[in-house]
Amino acid sequence: MKQDGQPVQKNASWKPEAEVLAWIEQYRNSSEDDLNTMLMNQKNEAFKTQIHQLKSLKKNAKKWPFLLQCPEIILPHGLNQEQSSSELTARYKAALFDGQRFCDLTTGMGMDAYWIGRNFKEVVLCEPNAELAAITSHNMAVLGLEQARLFAKWHAEEWLQDAAEEMDLIYLDPSRRNQLGAKTFFIEDYEPRLNELWPMLLKYGKRIMFKTSPLLDIHRCLQMLKPIHEVHIISVENECRELVFVYERGRESETQFIAAHYHQEQWTRSTFTPSEEENAEVEYSPPLTFIYEPNASLLKAGAFKWTAAHFGLKKLHAHTHLYTAKTFVPHFQGRVFRCLQICKIESKALKQFLPEMKGNLSIRNFPGRTEDLRKKLGIRDGGHHYLFACTLQQDEKRLLICTKVELAKDNII
Repeated sequence: MKQDGQPVQKNASWKPEAEVLAWIEQYRNSSEDDLNTMLMNQKNEAFKTQIHQLKSLKKNAKKWPFLLQCPEIILPHGLNQEQSSSELTARYKAALFDGQRFCDLTTGMGMDAYWIGRNFKEVVLCEPNAELAAITSHNMAVLGLEQARLFAKWHAEEWLQDAAEEMDLIYLDPSRRNQLGAKTFFIEDYEPRLNELWPMLLKYGKRIMFKTSPLLDIHRCLQMLKPIHEVHIISVENECRELVFVYERGRESETQFIAAHYHQEQWTRSTFTPSEEENAEVEYSPPLTFIYEPNASLLKAGAFKWTAAHFGLKKLHAHTHLYTAKTFVPHFQGRVFRCLQICKIESKALKQFLPEMKGNLSIRNFPGRTEDLRKKLGIRDGGHHYLFACTLQQDEKRLLICTKVELAKDNII
């Protein structure tokens, strides 16, 4: 007999009493030190619980800002919080799909499930950990995801074997830690193992979306799981946060790479295919007036030749992923610098152009570590100059002395 799961529901015993709710509102903006002092002096267990919850909410205020207005929410322990998607990236994924039926086979804390589930009329959640399942059921009810049914203490494999029904979207965010708690880096070591579940996922999911670590080898994953129609490389303020892979039944197309970057409160996206990257024609040049550094999503996506062709730039070297042009490209997706000087990688040569010997140093296609080179050259960190130790067209090792182009301030000609 097919299982239906249980409707999500609030745990009435977890709802703070009116006195506690009033306290939360009064001390919501207290510092962590003040909350720690209150915790030491507080004997009432209900208040202690809420102090711990308030500390967690404040610690994660930037990650989940919407939860600050939800005093009935219960946050699970730290590792579950750490592995959960941020509100920002959960909203990004939610914007990709809507429909009738959605299933999250690895619900966890439920951030992705909540934001994606709002776009569907029926929601199925699976969570094998009984304690976490109880917390998630309560939170989904508090947040108003009343169309959700929860399969508590169910693994993804069990649902696919014993309760599965066709879904418009199946979502997975596999655990990237093994039984000893160590991080894993290969798709076949994730839990659940997507490579083993893939045939059943294709059977029941009209669309499949799964999230992985940004460290995953994208092309290796594409070889193991076929077909994949989209790979979203998601970065926030130039830090790659997630890789999201998408399958759509009946879609016949080459895999699209979507390099999505959130910067200054807006998303930018670049879309290309592996064949476009392979066939892009690239010109090489010594450093010109402007130096262009692609954002983290473009770099992780491997859009090395495509970036040059798409934005009309020249590369410094085949394996140096810095680009150059005489003119400013306003729609470039990454950081832009003015190249002030090119010098040999020697302290004496550098001091002629940078007497204060202070700058933000990084290396591109250059041997060794940034910190070792900084010590060798005697450069102090910080300041307004950006220094790139890199390999140029004829395999020359050079240091580019630059300043960052601030678009609102710099007079671009």
